[in-house]
Amino acid sequence: MSELLLRIAFWVPLAVCTWLALTPAPPRAIFHISDLALHLAAFTYLTFFLSMVLTRSRYARTACVMLAYGVAIELLQHLTVTRTAQWKDLGMDLVGIVVGLCGYHYFGAQFSAVSRRIFGG
Repeated sequence: MSELLLRIAFWVPLAVCTWLALTPAPPRAIFHISDLALHLAAFTYLTFFLSMVLTRSRYARTACVMLAYGVAIELLQHLTVTRTAQWKDLGMDLVGIVVGLCGYHYFGAQFSAVSRRIFGG
């Protein structure tokens, strides 16, 4: 997959996740899904694609960046009136980070090969 598409595949969902996490009234349709399942899915996806974008010290840097993002979201939610910070959310973020890193470790090369065939580059 081209570098630009990989960056878009990471940054656009990151922006959407950040907005959803900090908006006072997120769309109700999204929250018919368990909050913990949303954290797991978001952090798995974001971690996988950040791993695809980074080139050096991939695992450690990805884990640190994603953990810092999770902590920042919880701290910012703590400062809002309508949202609350929760340890269980941060715990599920950590699980998502581990799943995303494992997914990248086992499937990253195959994903890159398939996406190169589809998108070129």
